[in-house]
Amino acid sequence: MKIALDLTPLRPVETGVDRFILNLVEGLSEVDHDNNYVLFINQGDQSRLPGLDRSRWKVIPVRAETIWHRLLFQQIEMPMRMKREGVGVLHSLAFLAPLWTPGLKQILSVHDMTFFTRPELHNQMRRSVWFRWLVARSIGRADHLIVPTRSVRGDLLRLFTKRDPETLHVVKYGLNPRFRPRTPKAMTVVRQRLGLPQHYILFVGTLEPRKNLHR
Repeated sequence: MKIALDLTPLRPVETGVDRFILNLVEGLSEVDHDNNYVLFINQGDQSRLPGLDRSRWKVIPVRAETIWHRLLFQQIEMPMRMKREGVGVLHSLAFLAPLWTPGLKQILSVHDMTFFTRPELHNQMRRSVWFRWLVARSIGRADHLIVPTRSVRGDLLRLFTKRDPETLHVVKYGLNPRFRPRTPKAMTVVRQRLGLPQHYILFVGTLEPRKNLHR
Protein backbone atom coordinates (compact mmCIF):
# COMPACT_ATOMS: atom_id res chain seq x y z
CA MET A 1 0.00 0.00 0.00
CA LYS A 2 1.13 3.55 -0.69
CA ILE A 3 0.31 5.92 2.17
CA ALA A 4 0.63 9.71 2.10
CA LEU A 5 1.40 11.71 5.25
CA ASP A 6 0.71 15.44 5.33
CA LEU A 7 3.56 17.09 7.24
CA THR A 8 2.75 20.64 6.12
CA PRO A 9 1.29 21.58 9.57
CA LEU A 10 4.83 21.61 11.05
CA ARG A 11 5.63 24.95 12.68
CA PRO A 12 9.05 26.62 13.20
CA VAL A 13 8.81 26.34 17.01
CA GLU A 14 7.88 22.78 17.94
CA THR A 15 4.61 22.20 19.75
CA GLY A 16 3.22 18.90 20.97
CA VAL A 17 1.60 18.31 17.58
CA ASP A 18 4.95 18.84 15.85
CA ARG A 19 6.57 16.29 18.14
CA PHE A 20 3.74 13.86 17.38
CA ILE A 21 4.25 14.30 13.63
CA LEU A 22 8.03 13.93 13.61
CA ASN A 23 8.08 11.00 16.03
CA LEU A 24 5.33 9.24 14.10
CA VAL A 25 7.44 9.37 10.93
CA GLU A 26 10.48 8.09 12.81
CA GLY A 27 8.48 5.31 14.47
CA LEU A 28 6.82 4.17 11.25
CA SER A 29 10.18 4.10 9.46
CA GLU A 30 11.43 1.68 12.11
CA VAL A 31 8.47 -0.69 12.38
CA ASP A 32 6.67 -0.68 8.99
CA HIS A 33 8.68 -2.54 6.36
CA ASP A 34 5.73 -3.47 4.14
CA ASN A 35 4.17 -0.21 2.94
CA ASN A 36 5.50 2.69 0.87
CA TYR A 37 5.10 6.30 1.97
CA VAL A 38 4.81 9.70 0.36
CA LEU A 39 5.62 12.67 2.61
CA PHE A 40 4.42 16.18 1.78
CA ILE A 41 6.56 18.63 3.74
CA ASN A 42 7.44 22.30 3.61
CA GLN A 43 10.72 22.94 1.80
CA GLY A 44 12.38 24.38 4.89
CA ASP A 45 11.47 21.45 7.13
CA GLN A 46 13.23 18.63 5.28
CA SER A 47 16.21 18.74 7.64
CA ARG A 48 13.90 17.86 10.53
CA LEU A 49 13.17 14.40 9.11
CA PRO A 50 14.99 11.32 10.39
CA GLY A 51 17.12 9.23 8.04
CA LEU A 52 14.66 7.43 5.77
CA ASP A 53 14.94 4.57 3.29
CA ARG A 54 14.26 6.58 0.15
CA SER A 55 13.35 3.43 -1.77
CA ARG A 56 10.14 3.28 0.30
CA TRP A 57 9.83 6.87 1.54
CA LYS A 58 9.36 9.55 -1.10
CA VAL A 59 9.74 13.09 0.22
CA ILE A 60 7.95 15.80 -1.77
CA PRO A 61 8.96 19.33 -0.67
CA VAL A 62 6.25 21.96 -1.15
CA ARG A 63 5.77 25.66 -0.48
CA ALA A 64 3.61 25.89 2.63
CA GLU A 65 5.21 28.52 4.86
CA THR A 66 1.94 30.17 5.91
CA ILE A 67 -1.54 28.88 6.69
CA TRP A 68 -2.71 30.30 3.36
CA HIS A 69 0.01 28.49 1.39
CA ARG A 70 -0.78 25.33 3.30
CA LEU A 71 -4.52 25.53 2.58
CA LEU A 72 -4.01 26.23 -1.13
CA PHE A 73 -1.63 23.30 -1.47
CA GLN A 74 -3.76 21.01 0.67
CA GLN A 75 -7.06 21.69 -1.07
CA ILE A 76 -5.94 22.09 -4.68
CA GLU A 77 -2.52 20.64 -5.44
CA MET A 78 -2.25 17.77 -2.96
CA PRO A 79 -5.16 15.70 -4.37
CA MET A 80 -3.64 15.90 -7.88
CA ARG A 81 -0.17 14.98 -6.59
CA MET A 82 -1.55 11.97 -4.68
CA LYS A 83 -3.38 10.74 -7.77
CA ARG A 84 -0.17 10.92 -9.81
CA GLU A 85 1.73 9.05 -7.08
CA GLY A 86 -0.87 6.29 -6.86
CA VAL A 87 -1.62 6.94 -3.18
CA GLY A 88 -4.35 4.79 -1.63
CA VAL A 89 -4.57 6.28 1.88
CA LEU A 90 -3.94 9.79 3.19
CA HIS A 91 -3.25 10.44 6.88
CA SER A 92 -3.73 14.14 7.63
CA LEU A 93 -1.89 14.71 10.89
CA ALA A 94 -3.43 17.87 12.34
CA PHE A 95 -7.11 18.80 12.08
CA LEU A 96 -7.32 19.81 8.39
CA ALA A 97 -7.60 17.59 5.32
CA PRO A 98 -8.40 17.97 1.61
CA LEU A 99 -12.14 18.20 1.02
CA TRP A 100 -11.93 16.57 -2.42
CA THR A 101 -10.12 13.23 -2.74
CA PRO A 102 -12.17 10.90 -4.99
CA GLY A 103 -11.28 7.24 -4.60
CA LEU A 104 -8.93 7.90 -1.68
CA LYS A 105 -9.34 6.72 1.90
CA GLN A 106 -8.70 9.40 4.54
CA ILE A 107 -7.51 9.23 8.13
CA LEU A 108 -7.50 12.43 10.19
CA SER A 109 -5.76 13.02 13.52
CA VAL A 110 -7.71 15.36 15.83
CA HIS A 111 -5.67 16.31 18.89
CA ASP A 112 -8.34 18.26 20.79
CA MET A 113 -11.66 20.02 20.23
CA THR A 114 -10.85 23.34 21.90
CA PHE A 115 -11.46 25.27 18.67
CA PHE A 116 -15.12 24.52 19.43
CA THR A 117 -15.26 24.04 23.21
CA ARG A 118 -12.92 26.90 24.25
CA PRO A 119 -12.52 29.19 21.21
CA GLU A 120 -11.63 32.15 23.43
CA LEU A 121 -8.30 30.47 24.19
CA HIS A 122 -7.21 30.55 20.53
CA ASN A 123 -6.02 33.31 18.25
CA GLN A 124 -8.42 35.14 15.96
CA MET A 125 -7.71 32.98 12.95
CA ARG A 126 -8.27 29.67 14.75
CA ARG A 127 -11.56 30.79 16.25
CA SER A 128 -12.84 32.24 12.99
CA VAL A 129 -15.95 30.82 11.36
CA TRP A 130 -14.13 29.76 8.18
CA PHE A 131 -11.35 27.91 10.04
CA ARG A 132 -13.75 26.00 12.25
CA TRP A 133 -15.87 25.22 9.17
CA LEU A 134 -12.82 23.69 7.49
CA VAL A 135 -12.02 21.62 10.58
CA ALA A 136 -15.64 20.45 10.79
CA ARG A 137 -15.71 19.55 7.09
CA SER A 138 -12.42 17.68 7.44
CA ILE A 139 -13.87 15.69 10.34
CA GLY A 140 -16.98 14.95 8.33
CA ARG A 141 -15.05 13.83 5.25
CA ALA A 142 -12.56 11.49 6.95
CA ASP A 143 -13.19 7.74 6.82
CA HIS A 144 -11.55 7.29 10.21
CA LEU A 145 -10.53 9.67 12.98
CA ILE A 146 -7.67 9.21 15.43
CA VAL A 147 -7.82 11.00 18.80
CA PRO A 148 -5.35 10.76 21.71
CA THR A 149 -7.77 10.39 24.63
CA ARG A 150 -11.28 9.24 25.53
CA SER A 151 -12.00 12.81 26.61
CA VAL A 152 -11.35 14.15 23.10
CA ARG A 153 -13.40 11.29 21.67
CA GLY A 154 -16.31 12.27 23.93
CA ASP A 155 -16.06 15.94 22.94
CA LEU A 156 -16.05 15.01 19.27
CA LEU A 157 -19.09 12.76 19.56
CA ARG A 158 -21.02 15.44 21.46
CA LEU A 159 -20.26 18.05 18.81
CA PHE A 160 -20.66 15.79 15.78
CA THR A 161 -23.64 13.65 16.69
CA LYS A 162 -23.94 12.06 13.23
CA ARG A 163 -20.41 10.69 13.35
CA ASP A 164 -20.26 6.88 13.57
CA PRO A 165 -18.54 6.05 16.90
CA GLU A 166 -17.00 2.97 15.28
CA THR A 167 -14.86 5.26 13.10
CA LEU A 168 -13.33 7.08 16.09
CA HIS A 169 -10.20 5.45 17.45
CA VAL A 170 -8.34 6.38 20.63
CA VAL A 171 -4.62 5.95 19.96
CA LYS A 172 -2.53 7.27 22.82
CA TYR A 173 0.60 9.23 22.07
CA GLY A 174 3.77 7.18 22.16
CA LEU A 175 6.73 7.73 24.46
CA ASN A 176 10.15 8.53 23.08
CA PRO A 177 12.69 5.96 24.36
CA ARG A 178 14.87 8.73 25.78
CA PHE A 179 12.26 9.26 28.49
CA ARG A 180 13.21 6.50 30.92
CA PRO A 181 13.87 6.09 34.64
CA ARG A 182 17.26 7.33 35.84
CA THR A 183 19.22 6.35 38.92
CA PRO A 184 18.70 8.41 42.11
CA LYS A 185 22.34 9.51 41.89
CA ALA A 186 21.89 10.85 38.33
CA MET A 187 18.70 12.68 39.33
CA THR A 188 20.40 14.27 42.34
CA VAL A 189 23.19 15.61 40.13
CA VAL A 190 20.67 17.20 37.75
CA ARG A 191 18.53 18.67 40.55
CA GLN A 192 21.56 20.23 42.18
CA ARG A 193 22.78 21.66 38.87
CA LEU A 194 19.38 23.23 38.19
CA GLY A 195 18.70 24.27 41.78
CA LEU A 196 15.55 22.15 42.04
CA PRO A 197 13.99 20.87 45.28
CA GLN A 198 13.44 17.17 45.81
CA HIS A 199 9.76 17.44 44.81
CA TYR A 200 8.73 19.58 41.83
CA ILE A 201 6.39 19.69 38.86
CA LEU A 202 7.88 19.66 35.38
CA PHE A 203 5.73 21.07 32.56
CA VAL A 204 7.05 20.61 29.01
CA GLY A 205 4.16 22.04 26.95
CA THR A 206 3.72 25.44 25.36
CA LEU A 207 2.92 28.40 27.61
CA GLU A 208 -0.69 29.07 26.66
CA PRO A 209 -3.80 29.93 28.73
CA ARG A 210 -5.57 26.78 27.56
CA LYS A 211 -2.92 24.64 29.27
CA ASN A 212 -4.36 25.83 32.63
CA LEU A 213 -0.99 26.11 34.35
CA HIS A 214 -2.44 28.35 37.07
CA ARG A 215 -4.55 25.48 38.35
